[in-house]
Amino acid sequence: MCDNEHLRLELKNFLQFASEKKSLSADLIINSAIDLLQCVPPARSAVLMFFGQLFDDLVEKYLVENNRIPSSKNENDYLWWALLHPSETTKPITKERKSCDSQCAVGDTPMSPPVMETGSANIQSLPESSEVNDDGQAINRYVDLIGKTLVNLVDSNESNCRQMVIDWCLQFISGLSSKCPIQSLTSTPAAVSPVAVFSEYIRFWIKCHVVDLILKIIMNLSSLPSNSNISGDSSSSVDQKLAPPVMNCQTLLQRLIDFSPASDWISAHLIASIPSESGSSLFAACIQCLLESKASPSSVTNMLSYISEHNPQAIINASPFNIPFLIKLAANSRPLLNLLAIEALRQVDIPMLNDLSQTLAENLQPPVIYCILNANNSYELLQLVFKACSHRDANAIVREKAFSILNSIVSHLHELVYTTNADTSAPILEVLRTNSDHLVSSVLNRSSGNLKKLQTRVIELLCLHFGLDFSSKVFHQILNTLNTNSDSISSAVVSPPSPILVNLIKYLKLSYGTHIYECFRKAVMQPTSKEPKFWANLLSLFDSDDALELDIDQLTSMFTEYIQSDILDQRIFYTLKLILCCVERDPRLVKRPKHHLCISLMSFYMKLLDIIATDDFDLDLNMQMATVCQKLMSYLSKNLGANQHILTRTLIEAELQRNDRPRSTSFERLPSHLNLFKENLGYGEISKFRKISLNPRKRVFNQAIDSHESSLRRQLLLDAVRCCVTESQAFASLLVECVTPDVMFNDKPWPDEDFLKVTIERDLHIARKFDSNPVLWDFCELIANTGNLYSCSVLIRALMAVQLCCWASATASKEKLSSTQKLVSLIASSELAPSIPFKYLPQIMESLNPWEIFCVLNDLWRYMRDNSPPSVRPNQSSLRTYLERLRIITSQKLPGPTFVKIFKGLQVSPDDEHNRSFPSEEWA
Repeated sequence: MCDNEHLRLELKNFLQFASEKKSLSADLIINSAIDLLQCVPPARSAVLMFFGQLFDDLVEKYLVENNRIPSSKNENDYLWWALLHPSETTKPITKERKSCDSQCAVGDTPMSPPVMETGSANIQSLPESSEVNDDGQAINRYVDLIGKTLVNLVDSNESNCRQMVIDWCLQFISGLSSKCPIQSLTSTPAAVSPVAVFSEYIRFWIKCHVVDLILKIIMNLSSLPSNSNISGDSSSSVDQKLAPPVMNCQTLLQRLIDFSPASDWISAHLIASIPSESGSSLFAACIQCLLESKASPSSVTNMLSYISEHNPQAIINASPFNIPFLIKLAANSRPLLNLLAIEALRQVDIPMLNDLSQTLAENLQPPVIYCILNANNSYELLQLVFKACSHRDANAIVREKAFSILNSIVSHLHELVYTTNADTSAPILEVLRTNSDHLVSSVLNRSSGNLKKLQTRVIELLCLHFGLDFSSKVFHQILNTLNTNSDSISSAVVSPPSPILVNLIKYLKLSYGTHIYECFRKAVMQPTSKEPKFWANLLSLFDSDDALELDIDQLTSMFTEYIQSDILDQRIFYTLKLILCCVERDPRLVKRPKHHLCISLMSFYMKLLDIIATDDFDLDLNMQMATVCQKLMSYLSKNLGANQHILTRTLIEAELQRNDRPRSTSFERLPSHLNLFKENLGYGEISKFRKISLNPRKRVFNQAIDSHESSLRRQLLLDAVRCCVTESQAFASLLVECVTPDVMFNDKPWPDEDFLKVTIERDLHIARKFDSNPVLWDFCELIANTGNLYSCSVLIRALMAVQLCCWASATASKEKLSSTQKLVSLIASSELAPSIPFKYLPQIMESLNPWEIFCVLNDLWRYMRDNSPPSVRPNQSSLRTYLERLRIITSQKLPGPTFVKIFKGLQVSPDDEHNRSFPSEEWA
C-alpha cells in the first residue's frame, strides 16, 4: 500500500496534467492515475473519467483510420500525444527533494512537478519512454496496464470499487453505438438482417484494442470466454484464464439490458459466447431472462436472431410453445430457419394449425412467406400450404390464411419474373424448377378450383422465366400425366384437350408467339418414356389447334421404335393417328417419298394381320389400327406415286417371304452301321439290289396344321392393296417383277412357241408361287377388274402353260381343277378374252375329262395368243375357230339348258358388220 505522502504526490502529478495541462511523461501520469484508482476512493471517479478520455481518443482515432467518421482534430490534439510527447523532460524525484516537496501544496511549483518512482507493488513497471520507438506499441502497453488494473479492481473484495468499475465499463462499451451507429456499418448488400449487422459490428469493434479489452473484462465478470470465431486473435494481455465469476450471467445480462438498445450487440455477443459444455440450462436461463426483460420487442428479436446463428436448437428448446415468436425470429436467422423448417414438417399438421388459428391474434404472414421462400426445404413447406388450402379437415381460418400466403408467394414470383432488375437467381425459382414434375402432377390430380388456378399460375411463370426448353419438359409432363377424356379409341370424335393445356399455351403464346409450338416437337423427342396418354392428349390438342404442326419424321421414328417391341398397345394407334392427321391436314408433307414411313407401316401391318388371324384378344384395338393403317396408305399413295411403289412392293415381298418360309422338316438319318443289304430290304424283293445307297437324308415334310389362310387376314391384306393402288398398271408390272425370278421375257407377254422350252423352269416357278400364295389370285383379280391384266399377262401365260401340261399328261387327275377354274375365271373377267362364253367354262369343267379340259384350254390359249395386246393382228378371225371343240363337247355331254346358255346370242365375229349371231340350230 502507498503511504499518504506518496499518494499526495501522485494526486499532485495527476492534477497538474489533468487540470493545469502541464507536460509530464506518460509513465508518470499513468502510474499516478493507477495508484489513485487503487488507493484513493474519492479520486476514482476522476481517474476513470481520465481513462475514459484516453480510450475515447483511441476509439475516435480508430474510426478515423477506418473512414467511419471524418477527422475533427490534428494528431497533436489527442490526449495521448501530450502523454507520449511532453514538452519538458522531468527529472526523477530524489530522496532529498522528497521531504521538501512534501511540504508544498499541490500546484505551488507548477513548472517543476515532483516525479514519483515508477512502479508499485501491484503494477509492473513500464520501460522508459526513450525505449519505446513506436507510439502505437507504447499505447498498447499502457492500455494493457490499465486493463490489468481494472481486472484487479473487479476481482477485489471492495464492492463499491468493483461496482464503479463495472458501471464504467458498461457505460463505455454502450457509448460506442453513439460514436458509430450500427447502421453505418451495413455497407454490403448482404448485411441487412440483424444477424449480419451484429456480426459485422462485432467484427469491426473487436479489432480495436481498447474495445477488445473492455469486452474481455465484461466477459470475465461471469467467467464467459470471448468468441474467438468473431473476435479473432487479439494482442491484449488481459489474462484469459477464467477467474471465479464476479456475478452470474443473468445478472450481467440484466445490467446490459439497462443500456438497451445501445448494448444489444453486447448482450447478443454475451449469450452467444456461452460454451456448449455449460449445458442448455444456462443458455435457456439467459434466453428466458432476455424474453422477460424490459427491452423492446425489436431489440429482443434482433438479439435472439444473432444468438440463433450459434445455437438454433437452444432457441427452439427455450421457446417450444411460442410458435409466432420463433417464426418471426427465423425470418432473421438462417440456421434457425432451416432447423425450424425441418421441425415444422415433422410436427405441424392440420389439427395443430386449427388450434393455432383460434388463439393467434398477430399477423404472421410476412415472416411465414419469408421462411417459405428462403428455407432449404422450401418446396416441402409449400406443399404444407397446399395441404392447408385443400384439406377437408382444415377450418375456414386456416384455409383463408393459406390462400393468402399462396397468393403473396405467387405475386412475389410474378415480380421476380417480370421485373427487369429482379434477382434472376432467386432460390425459390430454382427450387420450383427442380420440383416441377411433382408440381405439374399435383395440378393435374387436384380438383379444388382456386388452388388449381394458383398452382397453374406458378407453372406459367416458371415456363416464362426458364424458356422454351423448360416449357417443353412441362408440356411433356402434362401430356404424359393428364387423363384423357376419351372413353374408347373406337370413338370417331376426338375428345377436346384439357383446359389446363389450352390456357398454358394461350398464356405463353403472348410472349413466345408461334414458337411455343416448337415445345411439342421437342416434347415428342424427349428421351423419357411416353405413356399412351401422352399421344392421346397430343392427338386431341392437334385436332383442336390448327396452328400446331408436328414433324412427321419425328413421329415416324417414334412409331418405328414402338413396333420394334413385341408389345402392340395404344401408343402405336395414337402415333399412327397423329401421322394420319398430319397428312390429312397438309398433303405437302409427303412431297418427297416417305420410304422410312412406308417400310415401317407395312412391316407393322403384316405383323398386325398375323395377330388378328391367330388371336382374338383386343380385337377392337387391332381392327382400329388396321383401319388407320389403310387410311394412311391411301393418303401416302394418292399424294405421291413413289409411295405407292414402296408400299406395294413391301407388302408383296413381305407376303411372299412369309408364305415361302420353309416348313418344319425332319431328316431320317440312316445309322452309320446300317449296311447296303439291309437298306435294300426296305425297297423291294430280296432279289433286287442297288449298287449305291439311296438318299441318306430322306426328307419327310410335316403336313401343315392349317393349310388355308384366315379369311379375315386375306381380306385385310386385299383391302390394303386396294388402298395402296392408285395406278393399276404400275401395280401389275410390280407384281410381275416380284413373282418372276428374272425379267428376261417380261417384255414379251405372249412369246412364240419356240420360247416355251426356254421358259419352262420359270413357268413352273410362277405356278408354285401361286400355289403357295393364294392371295396372288386376288391381286390378279384386282388388276383384271381395272382392265390392266394384260400388263401381267406373263403370269397368265405361265399359269396357262403349266395347266396345259398337267391336263395333257397321261396321269392327269382333277386335283388341279380348282386352280384351272380360278385361272379361266380370271381370264374371262379381264380384257384378255370375251366374258361370254368363257365365263361359263369353270362351271362345265367338272363334267369333262382331262383331255377335254386340255382341248378347251388349248383353244383359249390360241385365242389369247392370237389376240394378245398390244400386237393385235389386223385380220382377226371369228370366235368360231376357238369354240368349235367346245361346241362339240358340250353338245355331247351337256345338251340342253347349259348348251343354250353358253352359245345363245353369241356373235360370229367382233368384226362382222352384220353382227350375226350363231343360231342355236347350227350348233346343235
